[in-house]
Amino acid sequence: MTPLLKSQPEFTAVYGHNHAHPGEVAVDYEELINLTYKILRTDIAKIEGLDKFPWTSRDRRILLMGDSAHATAPNIAQGAGLCIEDAACLVSKLNRVDYLQGLSEYEQERKPRAKTVQNVADFIATAGQVKNPLLKTLRNRVLRATTLLTPMLQRRIFEYVVSYSLGGSTKARFWQAPPLFIVDDAPTSLIARVFPDFPLLDNHIKDFKTSKTGGSGFGVVTIEKPTFLSKLIGFFAGFPKEMQKQPFYAEVFNLSQDFQLWRRIFGYKTPLQKTYQTTHSLYCRFNRCMYLSEGFGGYLDKVFQFIYNIKFQSDKSLMYESQGITFFDSFKIPIPSFLSPKSVWTEKPIEKGWEFDGRVSFPIIGTLFHYYGYFQIEQTDSVKNGRVIIAGGSGMIGREVCLEFIKKGYDVYCLSRSSNTRLNIEGVKVRLIDEDWSDLIDKNTIILNLSGANPGAKRWTLSVKSEIATSRFRVIDTIIHNIDRAQEKPLKYLQASAVGFYGHAGDAVLTEESKPIPGGESGTKFRVKVCKEIESRAEKAKCNVTHLRIGHVLSNTGGLLHYLRLSGFFYIGKFGSGNQFVPFVHIQDVARAIEFIAHNRNIIDGAINITAPKPCRNYEMLKELRLVKWGQGLPMPKSVLKLLIGQSSVVLTDSEQVQPKRLLERGFEFNYKTIQEALHGLQ
Repeated sequence: MTPLLKSQPEFTAVYGHNHAHPGEVAVDYEELINLTYKILRTDIAKIEGLDKFPWTSRDRRILLMGDSAHATAPNIAQGAGLCIEDAACLVSKLNRVDYLQGLSEYEQERKPRAKTVQNVADFIATAGQVKNPLLKTLRNRVLRATTLLTPMLQRRIFEYVVSYSLGGSTKARFWQAPPLFIVDDAPTSLIARVFPDFPLLDNHIKDFKTSKTGGSGFGVVTIEKPTFLSKLIGFFAGFPKEMQKQPFYAEVFNLSQDFQLWRRIFGYKTPLQKTYQTTHSLYCRFNRCMYLSEGFGGYLDKVFQFIYNIKFQSDKSLMYESQGITFFDSFKIPIPSFLSPKSVWTEKPIEKGWEFDGRVSFPIIGTLFHYYGYFQIEQTDSVKNGRVIIAGGSGMIGREVCLEFIKKGYDVYCLSRSSNTRLNIEGVKVRLIDEDWSDLIDKNTIILNLSGANPGAKRWTLSVKSEIATSRFRVIDTIIHNIDRAQEKPLKYLQASAVGFYGHAGDAVLTEESKPIPGGESGTKFRVKVCKEIESRAEKAKCNVTHLRIGHVLSNTGGLLHYLRLSGFFYIGKFGSGNQFVPFVHIQDVARAIEFIAHNRNIIDGAINITAPKPCRNYEMLKELRLVKWGQGLPMPKSVLKLLIGQSSVVLTDSEQVQPKRLLERGFEFNYKTIQEALHGLQ
């Protein structure tokens, strides 16, 4: 906008002077102010379909940013701000070896933000330009009514609107620049954003809490539930049992810039073991104050959250004091403070860790849950220049494996069939599996293939069998094609197979050298055939190939465990004879074993079993899963199983006493060796 300027002869007075100096030009401010009425009511051209036209040329040589991509009305003065955000976002997306792939991620991330700003600016412009007399009167009365509010409330409304226009939400006061990983990103970490005094923390605590790769550690914990009512509520809420000075393990994963997953294991590797996961995030109230948000854990983790204020004490300890409860992290539940549950805990620094003391209390009930002890940070060596490319990284096993590799410092890429795949794990980058991704492969690269259609507890019809097989073969062919195109060969290619390779072997002990026994069942023959073909096809890759013969993975997020628990609920005591061996393995041991194989330079080829070292019989597993332990339970004959789920019943009735011989010889230690330990580890 160019202001209306008066020529020198018409000049009257500027700053109280009655004359102008040579060369000066005066502004008629009164006339300029009068013009704003016309300016505010002049229609402004808009770019329609912001979310429809591309910002990147097909050859990726031209990229639109700023007003060229998303011109906005000037009503909230955010055009330059959006441009700066674009630049910061783009830099973070280019910080990868396949930097051109970051352009599409940049576009996907920035379009919703630009659209929001455009909508806000258009709304304000529309409100200012309304011509309908009734709407104009309504608008004016609303604006006049705001002047009757208290100055404090007016200020908060104004700050909230400004914050929203700057990208603020319930998670942030304003848009957050993505971390770059090439500089000190501690100020952008979750704890730093809610606790600006984080530099005052002891270095070992600061490094742990601001780490971009997460962390873990061990300690000792005591849990007290002082009343019968607290014990009863704790039982139904899924809280850990009471314990005195029991082993404690915790690990932290960064799911995104705004979310952390804390996995705490109370009574670690004891009969009292209880895994309790909570999500940490941020909560920004209407007053734009930041709080740490922590879910209740268990089934209520995403529903209810405590929000905490963090204080730095004189003894260098941190005090977390709850300020209320939110519902789905979207708004604070309006409960009077004297009726609201309270959660308070402190962390006092010690060498290599901290002492903790926490207490959850409810009105009338009193203390519900009191826990205290100490935690020491586990020192882990970060892998340098390591890269892992994972096909099937969004699956049940894949997500856990991604977390394990990120924790160890790898550069992690996930191959997916959809560009919309989101793993919600900070640091994991996505590439389309059907495109050329050979540029990612170098001599330090590990390729891991976990992909393939889930066999599931369903009938293996001809079409299902075809999908199970071809979905695996197709990805293997794609991987080999990219290895052939790469300028350097990868360090290793890890191909997922299964213990179904061994068939139905009765009581025979099976190691990596054992030959398959197909048996007489068509379902068993199919399993053996597919596993052999998987390994045969993968061997065609011109690099070191290792076959991962994975057992029945026990996990709360998928696999067979759900169906096995259902059987236990109905007092099922055995499938078929019940004497068949079950080659189970805990999901966390699978992820740890795969990372161990990837990192171990002495394991470069051949087959390797990933199963717990102490396989159990079917009746032993079902007994552990039954709610009622006495008696032998109801038998589920093999014929009934076959009638219900067809040929896939062999997964439950084939006997495979598999031993992870190579893993044990190389020094890998399973955290969950027995079925009791594995099931306790999933509570």
